[in-house]
Amino acid sequence: MYILAVDVSKDSLSYHSDFASGMVKNSPEGISQLYSLVKSIYEYMLVCESTGVYSQPLMYFFHSKHVPTYYIPNDVFSHMRKIMKFPKNDKLDAEIIFHAAEKFPDRLISFQTFGELASQLKDLTRYRFNLSHDIARLKVRLHSLVFKYFPGLKFDFKATYSYFLRNYSIEEIVQMDFNDMIEIISKISHQKLNANEFANKLKNASKNAMRLKSSPQNALKLTINLTLDNINSQLKLLSIIDKEIEKFMKKIPQTLTTLPGISTITAAGIISEIGNIQRFSSPAKLASYAGITWSSYQSGTYRSQETHMNKKGNKYLRYYIFKATQTVTRFEPTFKSYYQKKYNEVDRHANGRALALSARKLVNVIYFMMANEKRYDPRELK
Repeated sequence: MYILAVDVSKDSLSYHSDFASGMVKNSPEGISQLYSLVKSIYEYMLVCESTGVYSQPLMYFFHSKHVPTYYIPNDVFSHMRKIMKFPKNDKLDAEIIFHAAEKFPDRLISFQTFGELASQLKDLTRYRFNLSHDIARLKVRLHSLVFKYFPGLKFDFKATYSYFLRNYSIEEIVQMDFNDMIEIISKISHQKLNANEFANKLKNASKNAMRLKSSPQNALKLTINLTLDNINSQLKLLSIIDKEIEKFMKKIPQTLTTLPGISTITAAGIISEIGNIQRFSSPAKLASYAGITWSSYQSGTYRSQETHMNKKGNKYLRYYIFKATQTVTRFEPTFKSYYQKKYNEVDRHANGRALALSARKLVNVIYFMMANEKRYDPRELK
Protein backbone atom coordinates (compact mmCIF):
# COMPACT_ATOMS: atom_id res chain seq x y z
CA MET A 1 0.00 0.00 0.00
CA TYR A 2 1.30 3.44 -0.94
CA ILE A 3 1.71 6.17 1.70
CA LEU A 4 0.51 9.77 1.35
CA ALA A 5 2.17 11.70 4.19
CA VAL A 6 0.83 15.18 4.97
CA ASP A 7 2.26 17.79 7.31
CA VAL A 8 -0.62 20.02 8.42
CA SER A 9 -0.38 23.65 9.44
CA LYS A 10 -3.07 26.28 9.88
CA ASP A 11 -2.70 27.55 6.29
CA SER A 12 -1.14 24.75 4.26
CA LEU A 13 -0.89 21.02 3.61
CA SER A 14 2.57 19.84 2.62
CA TYR A 15 2.49 16.32 1.20
CA HIS A 16 5.03 13.66 0.25
CA SER A 17 4.50 10.20 -1.27
CA ASP A 18 5.90 7.59 -3.62
CA PHE A 19 4.05 9.22 -6.49
CA ALA A 20 3.85 12.97 -5.75
CA SER A 21 5.09 15.78 -3.52
CA GLY A 22 4.03 19.39 -3.08
CA MET A 23 1.87 21.81 -1.11
CA VAL A 24 -1.75 22.99 -1.22
CA LYS A 25 -3.79 25.33 0.95
CA ASN A 26 -5.43 23.98 4.09
CA SER A 27 -8.92 24.82 2.88
CA PRO A 28 -11.87 22.89 1.41
CA GLU A 29 -10.57 23.68 -2.07
CA GLY A 30 -7.02 22.63 -1.17
CA ILE A 31 -8.19 19.34 0.36
CA SER A 32 -10.27 18.56 -2.75
CA GLN A 33 -7.29 19.42 -4.93
CA LEU A 34 -5.07 17.02 -2.97
CA TYR A 35 -7.67 14.26 -3.26
CA SER A 36 -7.93 14.79 -6.99
CA LEU A 37 -4.16 14.41 -7.33
CA VAL A 38 -4.16 10.95 -5.71
CA LYS A 39 -7.60 9.45 -6.36
CA SER A 40 -6.33 7.56 -9.40
CA ILE A 41 -3.92 5.63 -7.17
CA TYR A 42 -5.43 2.21 -6.57
CA GLU A 43 -4.44 1.65 -2.96
CA TYR A 44 -2.92 4.16 -0.53
CA MET A 45 -3.25 5.43 3.02
CA LEU A 46 -3.17 8.96 4.43
CA VAL A 47 -0.82 9.61 7.36
CA CYS A 48 -0.59 12.88 9.33
CA GLU A 49 1.08 14.10 12.46
CA SER A 50 -1.56 14.86 15.09
CA THR A 51 -2.14 18.64 14.94
CA GLY A 52 -5.54 19.00 16.59
CA VAL A 53 -8.21 21.08 14.89
CA TYR A 54 -6.11 21.90 11.82
CA SER A 55 -5.91 18.27 10.68
CA GLN A 56 -9.56 17.39 11.25
CA PRO A 57 -11.11 18.63 7.95
CA LEU A 58 -8.45 16.76 5.96
CA MET A 59 -8.85 13.56 7.97
CA TYR A 60 -12.65 13.62 7.88
CA PHE A 61 -12.70 14.21 4.10
CA PHE A 62 -10.36 11.32 3.24
CA HIS A 63 -12.02 9.08 5.84
CA SER A 64 -15.39 9.77 4.20
CA LYS A 65 -13.88 8.65 0.87
CA HIS A 66 -12.99 5.30 2.48
CA VAL A 67 -9.25 6.03 2.43
CA PRO A 68 -7.39 4.33 5.34
CA THR A 69 -6.46 7.28 7.53
CA TYR A 70 -3.87 7.35 10.32
CA TYR A 71 -2.03 9.58 12.78
CA ILE A 72 1.67 9.20 13.49
CA PRO A 73 2.39 9.44 17.26
CA ASN A 74 4.49 12.46 18.28
CA ASP A 75 7.22 10.33 19.87
CA VAL A 76 7.64 8.31 16.64
CA PHE A 77 7.80 11.52 14.60
CA SER A 78 10.44 13.04 16.94
CA HIS A 79 12.47 9.81 16.89
CA MET A 80 12.42 9.75 13.07
CA ARG A 81 13.50 13.40 12.87
CA LYS A 82 16.57 12.56 15.01
CA ILE A 83 17.39 9.58 12.79
CA MET A 84 17.12 11.66 9.62
CA LYS A 85 18.76 14.75 11.23
CA PHE A 86 16.27 17.09 9.57
CA PRO A 87 15.65 20.67 10.77
CA LYS A 88 12.08 21.96 11.35
CA ASN A 89 10.61 22.58 7.90
CA ASP A 90 7.08 21.85 6.63
CA LYS A 91 8.21 20.24 3.37
CA LEU A 92 10.80 18.13 5.19
CA ASP A 93 8.27 17.27 7.94
CA ALA A 94 6.04 15.59 5.35
CA GLU A 95 9.02 13.49 4.30
CA ILE A 96 9.73 12.58 7.94
CA ILE A 97 6.11 11.48 8.40
CA PHE A 98 6.41 9.38 5.23
CA HIS A 99 9.54 7.55 6.40
CA ALA A 100 8.20 7.15 9.96
CA ALA A 101 5.02 5.51 8.61
CA GLU A 102 7.13 3.29 6.36
CA LYS A 103 9.53 2.24 9.14
CA PHE A 104 7.03 1.95 12.04
CA PRO A 105 3.68 0.87 10.52
CA ASP A 106 2.67 -0.91 13.74
CA ARG A 107 2.78 2.42 15.64
CA LEU A 108 0.22 4.19 13.44
CA ILE A 109 -3.02 5.26 15.14
CA SER A 110 -6.19 4.70 13.13
CA PHE A 111 -8.31 7.83 12.68
CA GLN A 112 -11.78 7.72 14.18
CA THR A 113 -14.60 10.23 13.83
CA PHE A 114 -15.35 12.49 16.78
CA GLY A 115 -18.60 10.63 17.43
CA GLU A 116 -16.81 7.27 17.64
CA LEU A 117 -14.14 8.63 19.96
CA ALA A 118 -16.60 10.51 22.18
CA SER A 119 -18.71 7.39 22.63
CA GLN A 120 -15.73 5.29 23.75
CA LEU A 121 -14.40 8.13 25.88
CA LYS A 122 -17.75 8.40 27.64
CA ASP A 123 -17.48 4.76 28.75
CA LEU A 124 -14.14 5.55 30.36
CA THR A 125 -15.10 8.87 32.00
CA ARG A 126 -18.33 7.43 33.43
CA TYR A 127 -16.43 4.45 34.80
CA ARG A 128 -14.00 6.92 36.35
CA PHE A 129 -16.89 8.87 37.85
CA ASN A 130 -18.25 5.74 39.58
CA LEU A 131 -14.77 4.61 40.65
CA SER A 132 -14.00 8.03 42.20
CA HIS A 133 -17.23 7.91 44.18
CA ASP A 134 -16.47 4.36 45.35
CA ILE A 135 -13.04 5.49 46.58
CA ALA A 136 -14.57 8.47 48.40
CA ARG A 137 -17.04 6.17 50.18
CA LEU A 138 -14.25 3.77 51.18
CA LYS A 139 -12.22 6.65 52.60
CA VAL A 140 -15.17 7.81 54.70
CA ARG A 141 -15.57 4.26 56.03
CA LEU A 142 -11.85 4.02 56.76
CA HIS A 143 -11.96 7.24 58.79
CA SER A 144 -14.80 5.77 60.85
CA LEU A 145 -12.89 2.51 61.46
CA VAL A 146 -9.68 4.31 62.40
CA PHE A 147 -11.58 6.53 64.85
CA LYS A 148 -12.98 3.42 66.57
CA TYR A 149 -9.60 1.70 66.67
CA PHE A 150 -7.41 4.70 67.35
CA PRO A 151 -9.37 7.52 69.11
CA GLY A 152 -7.56 10.83 68.96
CA LEU A 153 -5.50 10.05 65.86
CA LYS A 154 -6.00 12.71 63.18
CA PHE A 155 -5.70 10.26 60.32
CA ASP A 156 -5.06 11.23 56.72
CA PHE A 157 -4.04 9.13 53.71
CA LYS A 158 -0.31 9.79 53.82
CA ALA A 159 1.78 6.66 53.37
CA THR A 160 3.27 7.08 56.84
CA TYR A 161 -0.09 6.77 58.64
CA SER A 162 -1.07 3.77 56.53
CA TYR A 163 2.27 2.08 57.21
CA PHE A 164 1.90 2.26 61.01
CA LEU A 165 -1.76 1.23 60.95
CA ARG A 166 -0.99 -1.74 58.74
CA ASN A 167 2.14 -3.01 60.47
CA TYR A 168 1.83 -2.17 64.16
CA SER A 169 -0.78 -2.50 66.86
CA ILE A 170 -1.44 0.33 69.31
CA GLU A 171 0.48 -1.58 71.98
CA GLU A 172 3.49 -2.01 69.70
CA ILE A 173 3.53 1.70 68.84
CA VAL A 174 3.51 2.60 72.55
CA GLN A 175 6.41 0.22 73.24
CA MET A 176 8.45 1.18 70.17
CA ASP A 177 11.76 2.95 70.73
CA PHE A 178 11.33 6.65 69.93
CA ASN A 179 14.49 6.89 67.80
CA ASP A 180 13.50 3.79 65.83
CA MET A 181 10.13 5.40 65.19
CA ILE A 182 11.76 8.62 63.92
CA GLU A 183 13.96 6.57 61.58
CA ILE A 184 10.91 4.72 60.14
CA ILE A 185 8.96 7.98 59.70
CA SER A 186 11.87 9.65 57.88
CA LYS A 187 12.26 6.68 55.56
CA ILE A 188 8.58 6.19 54.73
CA SER A 189 7.87 9.92 54.25
CA HIS A 190 11.13 10.48 52.30
CA GLN A 191 11.94 13.10 54.95
CA LYS A 192 8.95 15.24 53.93
CA LEU A 193 7.46 15.12 57.44
CA ASN A 194 8.84 16.53 60.68
CA ALA A 195 9.69 13.07 62.05
CA ASN A 196 10.14 14.19 65.66
CA GLU A 197 6.78 16.01 65.74
CA PHE A 198 4.97 13.16 63.98
CA ALA A 199 6.45 10.56 66.36
CA ASN A 200 5.34 12.55 69.42
CA LYS A 201 1.77 12.83 68.06
CA LEU A 202 1.65 9.13 67.26
CA LYS A 203 3.03 8.14 70.68
CA ASN A 204 0.57 10.36 72.55
CA ALA A 205 -2.41 9.19 70.48
CA SER A 206 -1.37 5.56 71.06
CA LYS A 207 -1.13 6.02 74.84
CA ASN A 208 -4.54 7.69 74.95
CA ALA A 209 -6.05 4.93 72.79
CA MET A 210 -4.60 2.21 75.07
CA ARG A 211 -6.25 3.76 78.11
CA LEU A 212 -9.63 3.48 76.37
CA LYS A 213 -9.20 -0.13 75.20
CA SER A 214 -9.90 -3.03 77.56
CA SER A 215 -8.95 -5.77 75.04
CA PRO A 216 -7.04 -6.17 71.74
CA GLN A 217 -8.93 -5.03 68.65
CA ASN A 218 -7.58 -7.59 66.17
CA ALA A 219 -10.77 -7.89 64.08
CA LEU A 220 -11.04 -4.13 63.77
CA LYS A 221 -7.38 -3.83 62.75
CA LEU A 222 -7.91 -6.50 60.08
CA THR A 223 -10.92 -4.57 58.75
CA ILE A 224 -8.79 -1.41 58.55
CA ASN A 225 -6.04 -3.23 56.65
CA LEU A 226 -8.50 -4.76 54.19
CA THR A 227 -10.08 -1.36 53.62
CA LEU A 228 -6.65 0.17 52.98
CA ASP A 229 -5.94 -2.63 50.49
CA ASN A 230 -9.25 -1.98 48.78
CA ILE A 231 -8.56 1.76 48.49
CA ASN A 232 -5.06 1.18 47.10
CA SER A 233 -6.44 -1.32 44.59
CA GLN A 234 -9.08 1.17 43.45
CA LEU A 235 -6.47 3.93 43.16
CA LYS A 236 -4.40 1.70 40.86
CA LEU A 237 -7.48 1.18 38.68
CA LEU A 238 -8.00 4.93 38.63
CA SER A 239 -4.43 5.43 37.40
CA ILE A 240 -4.98 2.88 34.59
CA ILE A 241 -8.22 4.60 33.53
CA ASP A 242 -6.55 8.03 33.55
CA LYS A 243 -3.76 6.83 31.27
CA GLU A 244 -6.30 5.36 28.83
CA ILE A 245 -8.32 8.59 28.85
CA GLU A 246 -5.17 10.59 28.09
CA LYS A 247 -4.49 8.32 25.08
CA PHE A 248 -7.97 8.99 23.72
CA MET A 249 -7.64 12.73 24.27
CA LYS A 250 -4.57 12.84 22.04
CA LYS A 251 -6.86 11.81 19.16
CA ILE A 252 -9.50 14.46 19.87
CA PRO A 253 -9.03 18.05 18.71
CA GLN A 254 -9.96 20.26 21.66
CA THR A 255 -9.03 23.56 23.27
CA LEU A 256 -10.57 23.23 26.75
CA THR A 257 -7.22 22.42 28.36
CA THR A 258 -5.95 25.88 27.35
CA LEU A 259 -8.16 27.25 30.15
CA PRO A 260 -6.02 27.31 33.33
CA GLY A 261 -7.34 24.74 35.80
CA ILE A 262 -8.96 22.33 33.34
CA SER A 263 -6.98 19.08 33.24
CA THR A 264 -7.01 16.53 30.44
CA ILE A 265 -9.19 14.19 32.54
CA THR A 266 -11.74 16.90 33.36
CA ALA A 267 -11.83 18.07 29.75
CA ALA A 268 -12.44 14.46 28.67
CA GLY A 269 -15.45 14.17 30.97
CA ILE A 270 -16.94 17.42 29.67
CA ILE A 271 -16.30 16.68 25.99
CA SER A 272 -17.58 13.07 26.12
CA GLU A 273 -20.86 14.10 27.78
CA ILE A 274 -21.48 17.09 25.50
CA GLY A 275 -20.58 15.26 22.29
CA ASN A 276 -21.39 17.47 19.31
CA ILE A 277 -21.73 21.02 20.65
CA GLN A 278 -24.00 21.88 17.72
CA ARG A 279 -26.74 19.90 19.48
CA PHE A 280 -27.14 22.93 21.75
CA SER A 281 -28.38 26.21 20.29
CA SER A 282 -27.10 28.33 23.19
CA PRO A 283 -25.11 28.21 26.45
CA ALA A 284 -28.43 28.25 28.31
CA LYS A 285 -29.47 24.99 26.59
CA LEU A 286 -26.15 23.42 27.57
CA ALA A 287 -26.56 24.61 31.17
CA SER A 288 -30.04 23.12 31.27
CA TYR A 289 -28.72 19.81 29.93
CA ALA A 290 -26.13 19.79 32.74
CA GLY A 291 -28.72 20.71 35.37
CA ILE A 292 -26.95 23.95 36.28
CA THR A 293 -30.10 26.07 36.34
CA TRP A 294 -32.46 27.72 38.81
CA SER A 295 -36.20 28.44 38.68
CA SER A 296 -36.86 31.14 36.10
CA TYR A 297 -38.72 33.44 38.48
CA GLN A 298 -35.63 33.48 40.71
CA SER A 299 -32.88 33.75 38.13
CA GLY A 300 -32.57 37.52 38.30
CA THR A 301 -32.25 37.69 42.07
CA TYR A 302 -30.66 34.35 42.87
CA ARG A 303 -29.53 34.03 46.47
CA SER A 304 -28.03 30.80 47.70
CA GLN A 305 -29.67 31.05 51.13
CA GLU A 306 -33.13 30.64 49.59
CA THR A 307 -32.65 29.06 46.16
CA HIS A 308 -31.60 25.56 45.19
CA MET A 309 -30.14 24.37 41.92
CA ASN A 310 -32.50 22.15 39.91
CA LYS A 311 -29.92 19.37 39.29
CA LYS A 312 -32.27 17.56 36.89
CA GLY A 313 -29.84 17.24 34.01
CA ASN A 314 -26.86 15.05 33.14
CA LYS A 315 -25.20 14.25 36.48
CA TYR A 316 -21.91 13.22 34.83
CA LEU A 317 -21.56 16.48 32.92
CA ARG A 318 -22.51 18.48 36.02
CA TYR A 319 -19.87 16.61 38.06
CA TYR A 320 -17.07 17.34 35.59
CA ILE A 321 -18.11 20.99 35.16
CA PHE A 322 -18.08 21.53 38.93
CA LYS A 323 -14.77 19.67 39.17
CA ALA A 324 -13.39 22.08 36.57
CA THR A 325 -14.91 25.08 38.36
CA GLN A 326 -13.15 24.22 41.62
CA THR A 327 -9.73 24.46 39.95
CA VAL A 328 -10.48 27.21 37.42
CA THR A 329 -11.56 29.54 40.25
CA ARG A 330 -8.16 28.93 41.85
CA PHE A 331 -5.90 29.31 38.83
CA GLU A 332 -7.65 31.63 36.34
CA PRO A 333 -7.62 35.30 37.51
CA THR A 334 -10.95 36.35 35.94
CA PHE A 335 -12.82 33.41 37.43
CA LYS A 336 -11.00 33.79 40.75
CA SER A 337 -12.14 37.41 40.97
CA TYR A 338 -15.71 36.51 39.97
CA TYR A 339 -15.87 33.72 42.57
CA GLN A 340 -14.62 36.07 45.30
CA LYS A 341 -17.12 38.76 44.33
CA LYS A 342 -20.05 36.31 44.56
CA TYR A 343 -18.66 34.85 47.78
CA ASN A 344 -18.63 38.28 49.44
CA GLU A 345 -22.22 39.11 48.46
CA VAL A 346 -23.88 36.86 51.05
CA ASP A 347 -23.46 35.69 54.64
CA ARG A 348 -24.80 32.13 54.35
CA HIS A 349 -23.76 29.32 51.98
CA ALA A 350 -21.24 31.71 50.41
CA ASN A 351 -18.94 29.02 48.98
CA GLY A 352 -21.75 26.91 47.47
CA ARG A 353 -23.39 29.96 45.92
CA ALA A 354 -20.14 31.37 44.50
CA LEU A 355 -19.14 27.97 43.12
CA ALA A 356 -22.54 27.38 41.48
CA LEU A 357 -22.59 30.80 39.82
CA SER A 358 -18.98 30.35 38.68
CA ALA A 359 -19.96 26.98 37.18
CA ARG A 360 -22.75 28.65 35.23
CA LYS A 361 -20.30 31.25 33.94
CA LEU A 362 -17.90 28.45 32.98
CA VAL A 363 -20.65 26.80 30.91
CA ASN A 364 -20.77 29.97 28.77
CA VAL A 365 -17.01 29.82 28.20
CA ILE A 366 -17.02 26.08 27.43
CA TYR A 367 -19.82 26.57 24.92
CA PHE A 368 -17.99 29.43 23.18
CA MET A 369 -14.67 27.56 23.02
CA MET A 370 -16.19 24.33 21.68
CA ALA A 371 -18.59 25.98 19.22
CA ASN A 372 -15.83 28.16 17.75
CA GLU A 373 -12.90 25.75 18.24
CA LYS A 374 -11.04 28.58 19.97
CA ARG A 375 -8.34 28.60 22.59
CA TYR A 376 -9.11 30.30 25.88
CA ASP A 377 -8.71 34.07 25.83
CA PRO A 378 -9.60 35.93 29.07
CA ARG A 379 -10.05 39.17 27.13
CA GLU A 380 -13.19 37.73 25.56
CA LEU A 381 -14.80 37.43 28.99
CA LYS A 382 -14.81 41.19 29.48
